[in-house]
Amino acid sequence: MKDFELVPEGGRTLPSMAQAAAAMLSGQENLSTRILATTGGEYIIQADCRCGRILRWIGMDQQITVTLSPAGQGRVRVKIVRNHRFLSRSLLFLTGLLVCCWPLAVTAASGAVRGSLLERRIIRFLSGRSPPDV
Repeated sequence: MKDFELVPEGGRTLPSMAQAAAAMLSGQENLSTRILATTGGEYIIQADCRCGRILRWIGMDQQITVTLSPAGQGRVRVKIVRNHRFLSRSLLFLTGLLVCCWPLAVTAASGAVRGSLLERRIIRFLSGRSPPDV
């Protein structure tokens, strides 16, 4: 989980930041996104992969939740939680190595790497340092 604060550039509002982050996750990361607005002024962006059950099982899925909330004095608190399953990916990786079924190991490792880079791309995007590095 990453939790940090930033000052929006160019007078961006929480709703516009939430829309922009959801559009980035949908367009650049090919994730299905939902934006939830809470009564406390928070915006929660839930994103997960647009893939089938098999790709999810072999570890190629990504799930992430980004919460944007007012932090006072024009600042925005950003909390990023990756919801993918490290344990299942680790077990798939070990299973792939032990059973010599290398595709499972490769896809599980690839999914873990892509998930760890996604947090950095979201932070860079919300901080105004886009386009995100690939």
